Amino acid sequence: MVLSRASKKYYPSSHCPVDASRRNFLIRCCQGTFATLVPGRGLNFPFFHLDSGSEHSPDCEFHLHPRYRAQTPLDATLLKVQAGSDEFITEKYHDQIATTLAKWSSSLLQSPHELQTFEKVLAADFSGSALRPIESRLVRSGPPIEVHQNKFTEGSALGRGAFLQELRSALSFFSKIVTAEFQVISIGAHSPGGPHTRVRYELVGSGQGFYREQRVG
Repeated sequence: MVLSRASKKYYPSSHCPVDASRRNFLIRCCQGTFATLVPGRGLNFPFFHLDSGSEHSPDCEFHLHPRYRAQTPLDATLLKVQAGSDEFITEKYHDQIATTLAKWSSSLLQSPHELQTFEKVLAADFSGSALRPIESRLVRSGPPIEVHQNKFTEGSALGRGAFLQELRSALSFFSKIVTAEFQVISIGAHSPGGPHTRVRYELVGSGQGFYREQRVG
């Protein structure tokens, strides 16, 4: 998805169709919940209304006082328990993978062209999928937003060196990356050859000829 700069439009507050007051939103939500759970007969509670630009009396203030579950001594202990020390061994794998992904994210935010952090963790016999799309379909034409849906080859086709070369080429369009997120969304411990993991990535950056480009996969 590619964004281009567009002139900003400003609307006077008197023509704004939505009241963005968070307090009024919470009041309306609480009114709906209260009216659903409590019978209406025998009640004489005033219902508050969303602000419509008119003044309200001070005694119509509405305050929320949330109560959270009290902390127990066990909660502090659980934070110190090492992941994977019980039957949930995938928690240990997740923490190890998440640590590596965090280093990748930090490296890309510093520079999208320095890939030493990636090179350090890729084994000599690494095999990965091609990063160049075999098909790119225009979903929405711009401006200001242009969206493409890319299709890639399935399976592992590239060795370590070829994969790093394609990664450099894919990131060469960015002069700066402002968002680099890698999240483990699933992990299986009983897959042949080791844990099978799915990682969701999101990259947002700027470059020559475009204001922002977002890549999600």
